[in-house]
Amino acid sequence: MVSLLVSTLYFWISPLSYASSELIARTSPTIWDVLIAIAGGIAGVIGSRKKEANNIVPGVAIATALMLPICTAGYGLANGNVRFLFGALYLFLINCVFIMLTNIVGTRILMRKSPLSSFKELNIKMKIGLISLIVLLVLPASYSAVTLTIDQARKEGIKQFVGKEFANHTVINQVYRSRNNELVLTVVGDPISEEELETIRQKQASYGIQSVQLKVNQVHNSTKLDSETTKEFYENIDKYIDQKLSEKDSQNDLVKENEADKD
Repeated sequence: MVSLLVSTLYFWISPLSYASSELIARTSPTIWDVLIAIAGGIAGVIGSRKKEANNIVPGVAIATALMLPICTAGYGLANGNVRFLFGALYLFLINCVFIMLTNIVGTRILMRKSPLSSFKELNIKMKIGLISLIVLLVLPASYSAVTLTIDQARKEGIKQFVGKEFANHTVINQVYRSRNNELVLTVVGDPISEEELETIRQKQASYGIQSVQLKVNQVHNSTKLDSETTKEFYENIDKYIDQKLSEKDSQNDLVKENEADKD
């Protein structure tokens, strides 16, 4: 509680209000976070069983597994962000429960006692409560991991699909609408006939995005645009130019760094 209050106070008075990647990474726990918590518990058991027992290993496990979610929850509380608050507290609960259970099981094993016998000694309410808690923590994390894997695979498939199948055109805007499972492209170049588009759509399966609905907006010399479409078109052009300039600047910086390293 003290850590949560301190982190909340820090983010409340801090002039930095944007969420870093470290904070965002702790708002959507997955099954891999459960495995990390178990690994932290194992580290704690090993550290406590050494001849020269110290608190270094358990301390590191606690610092990495418990403090970071609490700090993220403090950020969510300070900024009124419910998603950050409850997502981080969920991760904190996962780490607490599985580090504790791993320590109990590990200690019993090192004492050459069966963890199963300890479980049998519990009354029926404790057994049901413990199993229910584990299931309630693991199921959402497993669902989140599956969803994340599918999203990443789809993003990579779309990236490869657009890069290869529209290599002869300039894609000035690319939007994936998850609600409709629709990929909308705005391309500049030679006109693409309906037959060619259908052939391109048939190739989606080879990229693993066969369920994605492809919509292509073509812009070429003979296209007549209304005022709203014209505004959107030029905005997309500006974004495309800024992106290319940014990529060029990054490449120039990389070349300069390489040349400096050689010198």
